Parts: sequence; structure tokens; C-alpha cells
Amino acid sequence: MKEVQDKITLLRTMYEKKEQVLSRAHVFEPEAIRASRELEWLKDKDGKMFALSAGYSQHLGVDARFYEGKFDYEIHGEGDGDRFLEVDEIMRKHQTAVILEESWTNGAGSKERGLVLKIATRVAGGIGTYGYIFRHTIVSDHERRG
Repeated sequence: MKEVQDKITLLRTMYEKKEQVLSRAHVFEPEAIRASRELEWLKDKDGKMFALSAGYSQHLGVDARFYEGKFDYEIHGEGDGDRFLEVDEIMRKHQTAVILEESWTNGAGSKERGLVLKIATRVAGGIGTYGYIFRHTIVSDHERRG
């Protein structure tokens, strides 16, 4: 019963965050994102990292400026990066929002997975992507072996 209640709580939290983010979708200020303690980012119209939050930077253990101006494949490798770029391109084309479970390799080489909100949003010169990680975990060796 607790597991079901936890899932309901998570879904409610995700929905509320999505609504909160969509209500301010027209004002994704890079400086506000950079100052945030949440795990969030903003990509430009070409898919390059434009702003990375202080919280995400701390999680990655790297100064946010290291990632700004880079594509996902330069950060996470070609497999993960290509997959992220494909999702972002579909979202920008249809100017939509999605919540999905994604997995990626972090800077230390460990696999992580999380529930991610992505929203197509206006940026200089076109449509970019805003992202927010709700919950993430490092995938254990046991889980990787399946």
C-alpha cells in the first residue's frame, strides 16, 4: 500500500511541478536557472547547453560553465547524447512538454536514471529545451547486469 501511495505522491508532485513550470514557461531566465538549487537546465535552439543550475553543477561535481555551449554527446557520450538530442528535436518541432524516464552516464562514468520533465520553450533565435530532473538514482552494478 505504501508503494502505491508513494507513486501517487510522486505523480502529483510531477504534475504540480509541470504546471508550475508551464505557468512561467515564457520566462526561463538563464540567471534564475543558474542560481537554482534544483537539477535543471536550459538548452538553446541548436541543442547546446545554455544554462545549468548550481544544484545540477554541484551534483555533477563540475563548474556549470564547463558544460555551457556543449551538446549532450559532449557531456554524456554519443549514445546518451544522441538519444537526448532526438527527444529534444521532436519536442522543439511540436512545441510540447514530456515527462519521461531517462538514463545516462554521469561524469564519473556511473549510470544514473531519473524522471525528467522537458519543455520546448522560446530562447534567443528560436525554440530551446528546458529540463528538470524530479528524482534520480545511481544504477547499481546488480541492476546493470539485470
